[in-house]
Amino acid sequence: MPVKAKKTKPKPASKTVKVAKPAKSAPAAKPAKPAKSTSAVPDNKSIYLRFVDEVLNGGNFSVASQYLAPEVISHSLLPGQEPGVDGYVAALKSFHGAFPDLHANLTHAIAEGDQVVGRFEVSGTHRGSFLGMAASGRKVRYEEIAIVRMSGGKIAEHWSLADALAILQQLGMSENG
Repeated sequence: MPVKAKKTKPKPASKTVKVAKPAKSAPAAKPAKPAKSTSAVPDNKSIYLRFVDEVLNGGNFSVASQYLAPEVISHSLLPGQEPGVDGYVAALKSFHGAFPDLHANLTHAIAEGDQVVGRFEVSGTHRGSFLGMAASGRKVRYEEIAIVRMSGGKIAEHWSLADALAILQQLGMSENG
């Protein structure tokens, strides 16, 4: 007996819903790079680091005026320190006279605008008179923070805070004199 083919009903066509594609927007513009200045802007941090290396650590005082403004203001004067570049250099020479192997190891340096901040670990051997104290031959280590304001590529102002108590204790000073 012949087999009858089953009639199948065609499936209803699925309803296709067209979803509108979002309009393509132009790619986001890259932020504009700041225009490079054609004028020579001094790199204050690099200048200060060269000063520390060449003058402070190197003891090359003959080039100090290349780094110091003529009327440099020191807000952290040593006793008897004169103002200006001559007083600043004389104070550095005095310190080097007392601690000829002075070395200020710069551990941190931060620059922002016209100011540079340095954190130092300073060491030296007391081989000359320091603040009226005769040479003791003792080694000292202390920390110091220095801030400088630069103007025209030169140090115009200087502030520093050294651990003076640590220095005096290491030199044998006590409460009883």
